[in-house]
Amino acid sequence: MKKVMAGILSFALICGLTACGSGNSETNTAASGGAQTSSQAEAGDQTEAEYVWKAGSVLAADHPYSMGLTKLGELLKEKSNGRIQLDVYPAGSLGGETEMIEQVQMGTLDFLCTATAPLANFTDALLVYDLPYLFRDTAHVYAVEDGEIGQQLLNQVKEDTGIYAVNMWECGFMELANSKREVKTPEDLKGMNIRIMENAIYNSYFTALGANPITMSLTEVFTSLQNGTIDAVTNPIVTIYTSKFHSEANHVSMVNCIYIPSILLMNLELYQSLPEDLQKIVDECCKEAQAYERGLFNELEETYHQAIQDEGGEISDVDLSVWRDEKLLDEVYRQFVPSLIPQEVVDAIRAVQ
Repeated sequence: MKKVMAGILSFALICGLTACGSGNSETNTAASGGAQTSSQAEAGDQTEAEYVWKAGSVLAADHPYSMGLTKLGELLKEKSNGRIQLDVYPAGSLGGETEMIEQVQMGTLDFLCTATAPLANFTDALLVYDLPYLFRDTAHVYAVEDGEIGQQLLNQVKEDTGIYAVNMWECGFMELANSKREVKTPEDLKGMNIRIMENAIYNSYFTALGANPITMSLTEVFTSLQNGTIDAVTNPIVTIYTSKFHSEANHVSMVNCIYIPSILLMNLELYQSLPEDLQKIVDECCKEAQAYERGLFNELEETYHQAIQDEGGEISDVDLSVWRDEKLLDEVYRQFVPSLIPQEVVDAIRAVQ
């Protein structure tokens, strides 16, 4: 009888340990590498969460991308009563944006906040955002993204990639930072080696401006500016500052040439596997995190504009009418509209008030 009781107790103990290890905690492994956020450090190897997820960002921990993901984690934990834990891996610690998009597709990464340009390797749905001088201002952008057009584009991303395209976050309008000279007109860019994301429209546009576009991951840019591989980079002010590009490329020109939306992606199979109550919580939290990230970005844009100048950078306003040269823009647009980007989508975006 003692042997029987011992066997029963051993079996119960094994079952109990197995149950405690259920959920998605296997996605949070040390093998994933990269810097961890403070929330990860506090969590350590022990967690009582039923679901443990990973979120990636190529930008620094103090960039709105990464801070927005951290906020998303706080919201998910709160609203799920601790059932969900989201660990954030910033600064490209899980790879470049293209790599992480592939990870979300495969299910080895659960969430990703990324610029839309790298998604051009997976779907044409968001190429329209890469057209230069399509959007008038941030209010115009939000009216498009949060309206019918934006939802149609998100649905198309899901259909083409098999990834849940949750909603659009903020990354800002592209400015130019270079290490050579003040840039006031397109002619001032001629001959400069400028880093761009892997995107055909960007390549066409900056080639038309007379620059030499060089494709590289954002994680390589700072070193490439230091060693002279590139002379210039095109990024929003917040990215220029948080990535410290202004310390090497201290001539910043406010050209507002291309708007870069960021997009929140989630592994679709993971989302579909959740019970209905958690799906609802995920959607609510993602919407709140979107509002938080956008608000934070717009606050920091003004702060970092001044900070660049305080730290020795030179910021130049330009005559945007010169940069909106219709002949040059028509040359670029004709290469992609309507062959890859429907003309009706361009027209519909321009018509949004």
